Amino acid sequence: MVEPKRKISKNKYLLAFFISSSIFIIGILVGALITNAKYSSLDLAMQDIRAQILSLETQYAIAENNPCSFVNFEDLSKELYFMGDSITLLEGQVGKTNNRVLELVKYYSILEIKHYLFLKSVNEKCDKNYRLVLFFYSNDEDKCGSCGQQGYILSFLRKKYPNLNIHVYSFNSDIDSPAVETLKHYYNITLVPSIVINENTYSGYSDVEFIESTLKSF
Repeated sequence: MVEPKRKISKNKYLLAFFISSSIFIIGILVGALITNAKYSSLDLAMQDIRAQILSLETQYAIAENNPCSFVNFEDLSKELYFMGDSITLLEGQVGKTNNRVLELVKYYSILEIKHYLFLKSVNEKCDKNYRLVLFFYSNDEDKCGSCGQQGYILSFLRKKYPNLNIHVYSFNSDIDSPAVETLKHYYNITLVPSIVINENTYSGYSDVEFIESTLKSF
């Protein structure tokens, strides 16, 4: 009487082991398929952003010849911000320390610098008054716990005052970029967050009232 019960019990255990193993293997396979699809989508997104970067670089090259007659200032800015949002989305999907995303951030930073220098030239040559803001930050919260809040304030004010023509350029101070390092050296950026508003450097966190009044003073 005892032996048959043991055999039935062993069979149940074997069946349970087989089912759980099958579920585990299927889960791994499904996970691998999802990961592959995710990275394929990521590659396509990166290719699209690189194409956008090349397109914007070409537009800058054309506009630099005669900036005062170039009428698509706002279109260029919208494209730049859209590209920045796309990179932020990628950072959220695969992480801010992903090597491929960091390469895109480097390319984007160079594009931001070109856009900044272009509008700076427009201000000087074409009697315009674009408020140009450089924002230096770090994704390391131990190094800069207030960088996220500082970025939010700048984005909020840019959208709040469209008539002031505020342009914000954000630079990750931790990336290995000679162009960004040159910019940091030129504006004496020694800590994060730091902002530069129309050539004036403000080190450390700046509250919304200070930035708002500073932007309105130009």
